[in-house]
Amino acid sequence: MAQPINISNLCIDVGGTNILRSITMDIGLGWHGLLGCNGSGKTTLLRGLVGRISIKSGSITIEGQELTHKPKLLAEYFGDAPPLHSLPISLRVGELIILIKQSRCENAENADELRQILDISAIENKDISTLSSGMKQRLSIYLAFLGQPKLIILDEPFNWLDPVVAYELKLFLAEYAKRVPVMTALHDISTFANYCDQGLLLHEGAIEKTYNKAMLNELRSKSADLEYDIYKTLSSLSE
Repeated sequence: MAQPINISNLCIDVGGTNILRSITMDIGLGWHGLLGCNGSGKTTLLRGLVGRISIKSGSITIEGQELTHKPKLLAEYFGDAPPLHSLPISLRVGELIILIKQSRCENAENADELRQILDISAIENKDISTLSSGMKQRLSIYLAFLGQPKLIILDEPFNWLDPVVAYELKLFLAEYAKRVPVMTALHDISTFANYCDQGLLLHEGAIEKTYNKAMLNELRSKSADLEYDIYKTLSSLSE
């Protein structure tokens, strides 16, 4: 990627309430983690980036293009794992995959390694309506990687996954992020500490603390210390 994705003073209101306040960050190569308590703004930020909700003010610039109020273009640039409730239950898994490939790019990548990790072949002929939450999560994650996205966006990707799949997915994301930026909302401090290259700690819609690669590398061998540091920061804010 020639230029990073630039986010400047991003503000988002939902139902007349200010949810996200003046978020500024640059997204280059690497795995970017978003951490925070429930209601901190993680999901709102991700939904704003992919054009699912409107942006009140601020800007999103990709490769020099201002795309803040162009949701269709944002959706084309970013690989977004759709919410499980939005998956069309009238289709089979394979039919949905074909539709997504056709809509994004004729030469949409198959993401073969990820396909194997998520065992997509085991569910490809199943009706989406019959899938468990874990199976739907695997499908949703896979859909995000089809095409040639500039950024992969995943909201709590390890929910409902069994331990083996979750572990293999973490290894895959860490390697994939060397080629294409990955951003994930997380609740798991251990994953944040041990796999992410950069991270943000959000609180009440604002950036409370930024963790760069050097900070995370230093704390990686002692993730319990990072867990305590984040716990201490968030606890003090709620007092």
